[in-house]
Amino acid sequence: MGIGPLFVLVLAVFAKESIPKAQWVIATGAFIACTILILAVVSGKSAVQMDLTLPVIVALIASVGCGVGAVLCTMYSKRLSEAGWTTSMILANRYYGIILLSFFATFDIFFKYFSGNISWIIAVTAVGVMLPMYLLQIGIQYCSPLIVMMSLCFVPIFTFFFQMFDSRLSWSPISLLGISLLFILGVCSLYLEKRAVSE
Repeated sequence: MGIGPLFVLVLAVFAKESIPKAQWVIATGAFIACTILILAVVSGKSAVQMDLTLPVIVALIASVGCGVGAVLCTMYSKRLSEAGWTTSMILANRYYGIILLSFFATFDIFFKYFSGNISWIIAVTAVGVMLPMYLLQIGIQYCSPLIVMMSLCFVPIFTFFFQMFDSRLSWSPISLLGISLLFILGVCSLYLEKRAVSE
């Protein structure tokens, strides 16, 4: 989430687009807020107490790569939408790679778990993947890539709220600080977008 808005603006610079200073402030702020969240993880002060091990480092690197990939996917989906592709057409062609990679990573246990958990798999697929991705694709169609990336900054608020009901997780003031900053910056980006559209 932190790398996404900033990467959008970097790509806009390469495309020689004019970027208002307020957008730079918001994107940089989102990067700083996510850096605070990463520091909470590596210092062991996040909700999940863990040491800085190789798997944690790999996970953080993967998250950064995911942010870059999300921006590229958003921008390409936007171009497809502008070329006349419908939301359903884009979504129908979006997951070939992830399906193949997931299958190769889990082929040895796939059928065992699939047959015993089919109802949960269908429920999570429908509610946790298909519906959110459909709504996100609609957002991509009608909003700028920066607004799409900034709207994703609201996701940690829900995660933070739901984790308060999990006794395995501990209270994390540093995480609250980072998430609060993301929320404020997300609201500011929506306000600036609304003002720009009205002008």
